[in-house]
Amino acid sequence: MKCLYEFEIKTKCPVDFKGDRYEVTLESSDIIEVEKIIEVVKKLKEKTQYQEKMTFELARELRCITTTVGYHSGIKTTVRA
Repeated sequence: MKCLYEFEIKTKCPVDFKGDRYEVTLESSDIIEVEKIIEVVKKLKEKTQYQEKMTFELARELRCITTTVGYHSGIKTTVRA
């Protein structure tokens, strides 16, 4: 079984504190409860952190492959953990 969960996270950049928007995809061979995803995302949004760290934290907390896509100063950044 392959489960995909797709959503958006809006946070602030830790360098210039401007708003950032990330497209997130979670891939798992097991079910991840949507309520758990919401809980983890809520905690992460309270922190100001780099995309790479946020991606790692999502993957670790939800035990899945996580891909985030964002734009920083006009540069598309894709991170997979």
